[in-house]
Amino acid sequence: MPRAALVTRGSFLPFAAIANIIDYILHADGGYAGQNGRKSINVLGYQRLNWWLPILFTEAANVNHGESRRGINMSYVDGMLCAVQEEKKEEFLAFSRAMTEVFKQHGATSVVDCWGDDVPDGEVTSMPMAVNAEPNETVVFSWITWPDKTARDAGWAAAMQDPRMAPDAIPMPFDGKRLIMGGFDVVHEA
Repeated sequence: MPRAALVTRGSFLPFAAIANIIDYILHADGGYAGQNGRKSINVLGYQRLNWWLPILFTEAANVNHGESRRGINMSYVDGMLCAVQEEKKEEFLAFSRAMTEVFKQHGATSVVDCWGDDVPDGEVTSMPMAVNAEPNETVVFSWITWPDKTARDAGWAAAMQDPRMAPDAIPMPFDGKRLIMGGFDVVHEA
């Protein structure tokens, strides 16, 4: 089943953009006649869309749980967002190092933690609003990369049984109720 995003020639195109391109090709007077009289336009630097469009739809049908059309295995990522009190940065780093050891032992290929530096407050939505950050807290953005979703599911199952993950082993230096977390198929990586 096609996803809501496509990978083509290193570019990310949402379906809305594709619909606009197709609408232009079918209904606009612009463009120029390509091979076999089909219209072509310049999209993301590709002048001859008439040969590129079939690749785009083939790619859409094959992006599923990390498998691209060319058989390249794309990884799986767990992303997390939380608010940490600024004075607990060292505690957070100790917590992160301990968790990194557990996740890497159970199959993660990398763990990245980013301490907020330029994370503006928004009026409608923002990262600080998403985690209900208080004035003395910094937003932390983290992700764990896995070889694929199967490895991620097995890794999390094993990690949750690991005694180093017990709440009393190393307490979380942030409010876990405000932690936002999700798993993502990688659809583009440059």
